[in-house]
Amino acid sequence: PRRPSAPPTPQRSMDVVITTPARAAPRTSSKARLEFPSPAAGASSAPRGPALRLWVGTWNMHGKAAPASLEPWLPARSVCESSYDLMVVGTQEAERSIEKSMLNPSKAKWEAALAAALGDGFALVGSHTLAAIHLAVYARDALLPLVSRVRSAHVATGFANTFGNKGGVAVALSVGGTSLLFVNAHFAAHQHKVKERNADFARIDARLLPQLEPPPPAGSHDDDGAASSCSARFDRCFWLGDFNYRINGNRAAVDALLAPPSERARASEDWGGAPAHDAAMRAALLANDQLRLEMARGAVFGGFLEGAIDFRPTYKFDARDKAVYDLSEKRRVPAYTDRVLWRRCDAVALKAYASCDELRTSDHRPVHAEFDVGYDAAPDGGGVPPEVSMVRGSARFGNGVGTHSPLPGRSTSSGGASGGASGGASPAPSRATPQAQQSAMCAIL
Repeated sequence: PRRPSAPPTPQRSMDVVITTPARAAPRTSSKARLEFPSPAAGASSAPRGPALRLWVGTWNMHGKAAPASLEPWLPARSVCESSYDLMVVGTQEAERSIEKSMLNPSKAKWEAALAAALGDGFALVGSHTLAAIHLAVYARDALLPLVSRVRSAHVATGFANTFGNKGGVAVALSVGGTSLLFVNAHFAAHQHKVKERNADFARIDARLLPQLEPPPPAGSHDDDGAASSCSARFDRCFWLGDFNYRINGNRAAVDALLAPPSERARASEDWGGAPAHDAAMRAALLANDQLRLEMARGAVFGGFLEGAIDFRPTYKFDARDKAVYDLSEKRRVPAYTDRVLWRRCDAVALKAYASCDELRTSDHRPVHAEFDVGYDAAPDGGGVPPEVSMVRGSARFGNGVGTHSPLPGRSTSSGGASGGASGGASPAPSRATPQAQQSAMCAIL
């Protein structure tokens, strides 16, 4: 069932003390007047003309096996078949840890689990794997005649910008005459590595461009950095993944904002109810969210939008008690690491944005977004859609692999590439000796 967009949240403000750890310097505290913004633009009415209902989900699975059921993150099969045209599923650390995925990147079990959950009404039209990072795009059977030009690529941003312990994978396709790009990324970890995360985005966005061969920039695209940005060259673009941006604050301050309201607060004349309290505390967290701050100053994801976040931080949950945040000695600060963004476009309308608290096998909670996406039903020029390439292979270390399923009535071809950035699929590279593999793993760890 389609969920209506949430009503605008009134602006509020409050004084919040946030203590931010500084590297090579004593911790300092500052008091700031924080404005609580209304939800981000984008939760709008449906696009004009034909539209696709799109489901986009991301989950860092922490190397754990998939649960027996993926509901309610992944909708029930009957809901998928009746409500969605495209299902886009991005994961990080699926099936096994990053370290093990560097040696065995196969996501066959995970794709089998997704196929079983979606049923016979959907077909896998494209997927791509880089070590532990995986992206799969499924199309409803009735849409397949309109799907064309499926291709995929990856960019490694891990150790020496060569290894795939971090990076991004992309699947591009056309529906009718409209091009779409989906990118699943896993950026640099750790609280202080904001610049590295920004650089990861820039590297992936730029290096996907020559691999995916999008249409040349035209019209309004010229003003959006399309000369160097792969995202700007597609009609519709979505990024998802574990972006690893954190909240600028210490654990005590963030815990206080996440705590249930006190009896004193409930007795206050200003008490507006639990929902209003939760919204105010969440807005304080988001005012210190690194991704929001970096986007506001134009350092990353230029021209992108994100929906209003009305859920709790999705990272990091405790290894033993998955109902609470990290209780280890590190006591990591809870954060909104897992996100879905889209490039600003009048033909894209956000319909839902939520996390799923019921799936607790990982230290992350999965997140999903739903969109109505306008498209041109006829291919450019009104002719027969272009060929769809079909390529298969295997991956080791920095090399990724894409699988493009042949669509009905289309011929197929294959090709390959390799290296830290690679499109289509790569032929199986020569296997490293166990000693070389061990040395490489030590370098990464």
